[in-house]
Amino acid sequence: MILASKIPIGLLMPKLTNAMELSAYLWMLEFSYRIWMSWFGHYWRFGKKVWHTTMPRSHND
Repeated sequence: MILASKIPIGLLMPKLTNAMELSAYLWMLEFSYRIWMSWFGHYWRFGKKVWHTTMPRSHND
């Protein structure tokens, strides 16, 4: 995540005038990353639960 975040930060650096905007950008990046990971985690667990209940034989063979 850190390596991938260096590219947009480098592109937006001329537009950032002070540390407040930079911290706000980093906070939004972190916030969106946490939201995405939590949503993906819930979706993954829900999908596995549905998969195990609808097709139990494929895993018990």
